[in-house]
Amino acid sequence: MGTMPAKPTPRGLGRRSGAVLAAAALAILLGASSATAAVSGRAVLAGTPYESGPPAVAVAANGVALVAWANEKDLEGASNFVQYCVIAAGDKTCAHSGNLIPAAEGEHIDGVHVLVDGGTFVILADVYGVKGPIGEDAVPEQEWQSTDEGATWSIVDEGRSVANGILSADTGPLNAVIVPGTGYLGFGWQSAAGKKGEEPPAPTFDVFPLENPSECAVVEGHCPPEEEYTRLEAESNPDAVTNTGGNFASEAGGEPGILAIFNTLFSNGPLGCTGSSFGTAFVYGSGDQSSTNSYNLPFGNPDSAWRTEMSQAACGEEYPVVGGGPSGFGVVENKESDGHAVFQRFNASTRSFGSPILISSDGELAASLSQDESGHEYTTFLRGGDGGPIALAYSEDAGGAWTPAATIVHDPHGDISAPSSDVGADAQGWVTWNENGSVLVQPFDAAEAISAAAANADSRGSDTHRDAIVKIECSVAPCSGTATVSAKIHGHQVKLASGHFSISAGGFHTFKLSLTHAGRSEVKRHKGRFSADVLLSTKVAALHGLASRVDDVRFTPARR
Repeated sequence: MGTMPAKPTPRGLGRRSGAVLAAAALAILLGASSATAAVSGRAVLAGTPYESGPPAVAVAANGVALVAWANEKDLEGASNFVQYCVIAAGDKTCAHSGNLIPAAEGEHIDGVHVLVDGGTFVILADVYGVKGPIGEDAVPEQEWQSTDEGATWSIVDEGRSVANGILSADTGPLNAVIVPGTGYLGFGWQSAAGKKGEEPPAPTFDVFPLENPSECAVVEGHCPPEEEYTRLEAESNPDAVTNTGGNFASEAGGEPGILAIFNTLFSNGPLGCTGSSFGTAFVYGSGDQSSTNSYNLPFGNPDSAWRTEMSQAACGEEYPVVGGGPSGFGVVENKESDGHAVFQRFNASTRSFGSPILISSDGELAASLSQDESGHEYTTFLRGGDGGPIALAYSEDAGGAWTPAATIVHDPHGDISAPSSDVGADAQGWVTWNENGSVLVQPFDAAEAISAAAANADSRGSDTHRDAIVKIECSVAPCSGTATVSAKIHGHQVKLASGHFSISAGGFHTFKLSLTHAGRSEVKRHKGRFSADVLLSTKVAALHGLASRVDDVRFTPARR
């Protein structure tokens, strides 16, 4: 097996003009230190492998996070092995951590993937380079399970592979999902063009039981027929989707299904993009897994759950990631034309994607997309390309509108890589990443997602308690207007500060707003820390009539 190539850095992910007026302040924080530093300071050290594969994270319904990765340091000639950390919100260290050694003396791990299915924690490792009595029976997918929130782990079937989708030596793992229906998991792979005589490239997907899975390995005949993988693209398609990147998401609610998204590089043909070779393709399946609705059977089979063959999703868009949940499926990706990160809702009825909704004008790389039990959307990503920072954006209306992406993790040396995040049913989120030889993990929640832009704006009042300092960005200068800070006190909205602003150049600018008598009283009573609204009434020369919203910061449309 080969290793899936790393994604290249997005082209042109510099700062670009966005909305007319972008966020100011969401809170008054008197005497606070840098908000970015405060947020980053909450990171927990999950492990120090020095060399590791990308960490993966899954969050249980109660907010407990399972993080795992491949230790690739190979100290003193040792093989790769799996390391894990289980942590609850508010904890400063891992409640449980340890090492899991692959069976059959597996030397290399292509990827580690984690799932939480009810009360069962699952770690999957894509292993190759095996020896010993069971040998190739342990290739490619070894599984460990825990039913006590990660306190103890058991390897499944002595390490024999539980799933297989290997087409050639150039097949690499994508990710695992919980398959709709009772007690099934699924795993996807993607293959490049193999050697002469090997099967042509295509994404593959394999479904296997959560409990007591049978062996399903690369060894011919060592997989039950009903558990053999399916190809997700017909060999007759001239546009063969190779290992240019992709992933799967599932939804087990009102409209159960699986959606997979893939990068494409075709200028003509059924997946071709005129004027731009960059594009995306998708496959979609629906319904619960069963013998008459199986995700292990290809599109066109009467008992297949797949409702589409490999189809074009969009042109001129790249670095896609798919997410699913109570609000259905959606995709976060970059627009090639302007480098903006956008969201597109998937319509399961028409099997098509909606119009792009702006998330960040700075672009994204290595995004994750997840939902809580209310269907609220969360996405994290490397803002602007390799090195970070990690940004967070949030939507309360199924991706119809997003809070401006705000930095939640920052490294001044630009050493952040391979971020991944997930959100539990209770809206507790966790993001994990690699940084300078360590694996770190940090919590976030709905409240932080809503107010994260305020933290980045670092709005705070002066030590005299007579002023409020806000930072306002005008992306299309010049613009001017008034800013009023207010808060709900005993059920009534009370003005705390107000002032004028005038901006002649782009970027953030700091303005001093005079506190009212009520404002000074509230600042003193709360010792400088309390949530507030900032109402911006704007006059903008270049553009008019735009409105946006970040938490309780309301952007008033400009009047002509």
